[in-house]
Amino acid sequence: MFVLQLDPTYWFPVHFPFAKDGKWHSATFEACFVRMDSEQLAAFEEEVRQQKLTDSQVAPRVLANWRGVAAPDRTEIPYSAEALADACRKFPSLASNIVAAWHSTHHKVAEKNF
Repeated sequence: MFVLQLDPTYWFPVHFPFAKDGKWHSATFEACFVRMDSEQLAAFEEEVRQQKLTDSQVAPRVLANWRGVAAPDRTEIPYSAEALADACRKFPSLASNIVAAWHSTHHKVAEKNF
């Protein structure tokens, strides 16, 4: 049954590559994204275009939580705006990958199986 009610947030994986020790590595964590209906999404995307917001400015507005993000000693890092900003400073492509994952959940075209 298709129930026409959704939670205000949802979990989705974020994958991102990064360079370390002369090689490419890949990391994945789960992001809890803010859900937007079609009107909210259109208004938000228009705001992003008009104000020319960067991915570093958009990411904290679409990310509500995370899991699977850890410090070097493998202790879980709780989500906060400050923790996100710190992670984005350490991994410059992180904000872009967060925004791309969020965007894909709203704009992914259904694929046909032939």
